Amino acid sequence: MPYIPGTMPGVKQRPKVARRSSISVQANPIPNTNSSMAVDAGPIAEAIPAPKAQPAIKRTTASAGKGKASGWPSWYPLAVGILLGFLAPVLYSLVVLWAPWGPRIVFPLVQIVGLREIGMSDELTRTLPQLMLYLQFPLEGILVASNMRRGKGIAMSIVPIPALHALCTLMLWIIALGSSRPI
Repeated sequence: MPYIPGTMPGVKQRPKVARRSSISVQANPIPNTNSSMAVDAGPIAEAIPAPKAQPAIKRTTASAGKGKASGWPSWYPLAVGILLGFLAPVLYSLVVLWAPWGPRIVFPLVQIVGLREIGMSDELTRTLPQLMLYLQFPLEGILVASNMRRGKGIAMSIVPIPALHALCTLMLWIIALGSSRPI
């Protein structure tokens, strides 16, 4: 095979074929008087509708989709979480009245990071609960806001929060049973 500039040696070029967009039939063909095989496609061609022009496709951004909130409405759970984070010490002092299960249900992350059983040093088990007291509600606000940004409604965005609290409370209960002395 001879070398053609602009091609790779040994690779055959496919011939380019012009393609028609559609096949059309003439409504009134010119009669051919010399041929006995002339075909009149009049009624068939009239029954087939002409192709309609396609409407222009609008370009949309990702934030313009159905059910997706954009801007401030999707981030207000984070603002509520930050506000509750500032009020967390007051809420904790009220919840402690229902000890031991009140703090375990409302502030489970604070209780979990304060456990020695999870393998952290004594210094971290004293410091992290104070930090988590302020961070728990903003972190939950971020979780709800991210669910709302994915297009879920407010009700479906809040569902993971009680589930997270129930899971953490179950974990605290199991740890409390495992660390108690046998009878």
